[in-house]
Amino acid sequence: MGRLRSKLRAYYSGPGAMDRLRIEVPLGAYVPAFTNAGSVAYAGVAAAVTQPAVESQRIAVLPIVNMSADEENQYFCDGLTEELINHLAQIRHLRVVARTSSFQFRGAARDIREVGRLLDVSKVLEGSVRKSGNRIRATVQLINVADGCHLWSERYESDLSDIFAIHENISRAVQRSLQRDILGDPPGSVATKRPLGIDAYSEYLQGRFQWKKRTEAGLRTALDHFTRAAQMDPTFARAVSGVADCYLMLGMSAAEPPDTCMPRAAEAARQALQLDELSAETHASLAAVRNCFEWDFAAAEQGYRRAIELDPSYATAFHWLGLWLHAVRGRSAEAVGSLEQAVELDPLSPPIIADLGLAHAFGESFDAAAMYFRRALSVDPTFHRPYWFLGLASAWNGNFEAAEDALKRGLDLCPGAAFRSRLLGALGFAYGRWGRKALADDVKRELEKMRETAYVPSFELAQIETGLGNYAGAVACLEHAVVHRDTYAIFLKSWNTFAPLRQLPRFRALLAQIGLD
Repeated sequence: MGRLRSKLRAYYSGPGAMDRLRIEVPLGAYVPAFTNAGSVAYAGVAAAVTQPAVESQRIAVLPIVNMSADEENQYFCDGLTEELINHLAQIRHLRVVARTSSFQFRGAARDIREVGRLLDVSKVLEGSVRKSGNRIRATVQLINVADGCHLWSERYESDLSDIFAIHENISRAVQRSLQRDILGDPPGSVATKRPLGIDAYSEYLQGRFQWKKRTEAGLRTALDHFTRAAQMDPTFARAVSGVADCYLMLGMSAAEPPDTCMPRAAEAARQALQLDELSAETHASLAAVRNCFEWDFAAAEQGYRRAIELDPSYATAFHWLGLWLHAVRGRSAEAVGSLEQAVELDPLSPPIIADLGLAHAFGESFDAAAMYFRRALSVDPTFHRPYWFLGLASAWNGNFEAAEDALKRGLDLCPGAAFRSRLLGALGFAYGRWGRKALADDVKRELEKMRETAYVPSFELAQIETGLGNYAGAVACLEHAVVHRDTYAIFLKSWNTFAPLRQLPRFRALLAQIGLD
């Protein structure tokens, strides 16, 4: 990761990087492109990003290919991929790239050496499944990235009477082979709790896919899938944990009032942990609730670290630990370190990459922030978050024209209420600091109009008041936000918008109330 970071900085850092980002990242640019030769590349300057160092103990599991005409067989393939990732992630000394990044290659022609460079791995596991009647045949092979040669290959055949037994048998065989032949470790056992039926598992997989989109529509669709999975199998802890994660993100996005969705997140997270105390997902879900809503930072840190102990390849635990715990407490080095580990595990996840940029912006390392915003946009130019954070960082750095440009681009990608109020708060702040009071007032009125039909956090109104220089009004809005447990209240210490308020007694009292003094 160190060499990857140095390459990124060499391309994107340096004086004026924030200005160049505004000019060189038009909406729709840097779309992931699959070349005619079958290799994966990125259009535009993103090619400079895709030269990571290869590490000897990192592996990616590519989506298992469905070779059958039956499209419904795709969920069997996705389930097998998920099980392989889960089993391999528990092997000592092995780091497994997250599902989010490896699934970027589903349906694409694959040049294994290019995939290895993109995902920063030395070995790739791939396979295919063919179904005939009630019989299934799976082929799995381990490939060395450096030369494209097969290191190991195996074929499995079975009927579909127990789909999970097939997943389990294949996953354990691959695990044993890697431990023995690649790492030189004795084969170990993996204790996992699995759902009782394929339908519940399929619902879970669809839910996790939708949740990763981080859009309001995606979160609500994911919630439906997770809820159905939990209804089909009330003992399926990861499905219940998924319900918690959806309510958590609906609260963080301002799609729903926190006092409505966060207690539901807490209830589901505690239920999931009771069902399975050996699941990294359940520990991370409850830690996030304790972090963002209950403000119990000590318990949150303990939960995140337990999740990482259980699954060192679970990128989400590193992600949330870095952003929601270390960054909000002003621990910049720890925040960047945790988020860098999350990016290493999930190198093609736009939310994690963008949040690493935000962590740098908190510390006013704006050129480093620009580097990661650009990288996030290279993966997904339609994702609003990099534009939002770029706009904020530009405003914090005094580049208001760039802030306006980025935030308007982000707003074009946020048609619904969720996240939109967040971007409008940043835009109103930028206008106020820019001296364009009339435009700031216009944005403020738009937020107040939105409040008639949707939830609008007082945190965002506080940003506009701060930009306008109305510090007493800003603190009053933040006091309302703290009383109502606005999920972004945890950012009061690190959110540079509020730098002018930091010495005010009322503001410091809010920090003490949250536990950030």
